[in-house]
Amino acid sequence: MVVQVVLEGTPIHARLCAFNRRVVAALQPPDGALHMEVFERGDGELVFVEASARPGGGDLVWIYATHDGVDIEEAHFRLRSGAGFELQPREGPRTHAAFCVYPGAAARSPS
Repeated sequence: MVVQVVLEGTPIHARLCAFNRRVVAALQPPDGALHMEVFERGDGELVFVEASARPGGGDLVWIYATHDGVDIEEAHFRLRSGAGFELQPREGPRTHAAFCVYPGAAARSPS
């Protein structure tokens, strides 16, 4: 499993944004974060896995903080409570952020 920031201006970014707009229009989630999981097949097809009206957890919190300077949990709670949240663009170049999980040889071997 690989989770990474998708940079604006890349072809996959535009496709994912269009896909996300269709998911949001269909689900009509409340104000706040929408954690959506999707993957791209080898043939380029985007496959929807799941969505939830919550911020992503675990290492995604670190990825957003590192790449965008945004605390996604704070943003989510402020939006859900009606307090509002204004995204402040991060100054300077963005730092790439990602995490990868690769199973060890024992996990890949049939028993």
